[in-house]
Amino acid sequence: IEGYGEIKLVMLDPGGQAYLGSLRPNYYYGSRGVLIIFDLTNRASFEEVEAWIEEITNVLQQRIPMALVGNKNDLVDDRVISYEEGHAKAQALGMPYFESSAKTGDNVVEVYKALTLRILQSLPIEHS
Repeated sequence: IEGYGEIKLVMLDPGGQAYLGSLRPNYYYGSRGVLIIFDLTNRASFEEVEAWIEEITNVLQQRIPMALVGNKNDLVDDRVISYEEGHAKAQALGMPYFESSAKTGDNVVEVYKALTLRILQSLPIEHS
């Protein structure tokens, strides 16, 4: 990101499946930002968004920069969550909204850049 020099991101995917619930908190410690990713073709994953945010916030005891991402935007005919619905949820949660495709790479770089910028803007300013 221009003006910040080199930035290294470490991305971990703890998975949203219920059987991973006891393992997920271990991945949150030390996090500076989070992408909450749901499947645009799966309403149940969309309905879990608030629970994931609550879990992360409870573990970290603070709210860190987050972005909401609807994945699988390449599966246009299988979609059950509209852009408007995803965007409205993100606005209600106070975070930006993106749609992407891990399969095609659509919008993936933009998502990471936007979250990284939010993280950098949330850091305390160091005075010399």
